[in-house]
Amino acid sequence: MKWQLLGIVLMGCLNSSFKSLPRVGLLTDDFGIVTGADLDQEESRCTGTEPFPPKTNLCFQYWQCLSTENIYIDCENIGNVGDFEHAGLATFWIQDNENIHHYFTRRNFDIDTCRDWKDAWKNIVEGETTVCLSGNFIEMSREDEPGSPTGTHYYWIIDRMKSPHGEWSYFLRDLPL
Repeated sequence: MKWQLLGIVLMGCLNSSFKSLPRVGLLTDDFGIVTGADLDQEESRCTGTEPFPPKTNLCFQYWQCLSTENIYIDCENIGNVGDFEHAGLATFWIQDNENIHHYFTRRNFDIDTCRDWKDAWKNIVEGETTVCLSGNFIEMSREDEPGSPTGTHYYWIIDRMKSPHGEWSYFLRDLPL
């Protein structure tokens, strides 16, 4: 009996030693959506990756997979801005318990591109319980944000969005859009 118990303990130690180590770029469970290749790609782009929240390295894109239960996606025509007579401002937030994550694009685009992105984002989350997002962390605030739930607000620059049936990327990469 003593040897059987020792064998079970040893097997448990061996099995736990083969589990993958957490990756600095993944803030939540990957839900089988974010792959090692996704994380490798981010880690290869930046040197000196830091655990979240980063203190100095704003290059790194962190992945997180969140419930789609409370999500808001829209595109607002904000009028004449820069090169665009009708610029679009993408509005996207997703709530995770008391945390609200706001994702912004790197700049404004024409209203048609903004609407296309809104439709693509909605298609990726449609019918899914979880969506994974990667982005550059900007800041955290406990100030209330008009039009979104009360809680702690995290602000991100969106890079990628991924679910079991679709993916979107700001920089296109090799993805069919």
